[in-house]
Amino acid sequence: MISDGVNGLLVQRGDVKELSQSITYLLDERNVRDTLGRNLQKQVYSRYNWESVARETEKLYAGLVRRNE
Repeated sequence: MISDGVNGLLVQRGDVKELSQSITYLLDERNVRDTLGRNLQKQVYSRYNWESVARETEKLYAGLVRRNE
């Protein structure tokens, strides 16, 4: 999930001008671009690693078993 200004920039769908401004901003502001990238990378590594995927899969199966008892 992208959080505006935390791990990415959100723009209104279909707003080409806003998209262009956001791209230009990221091209011009290396420190912002690097920070957003690092924040997104941390989020991806914490949410989508083998341990967390296994834990979520286990919860899913446990819920299905309970439902069918």
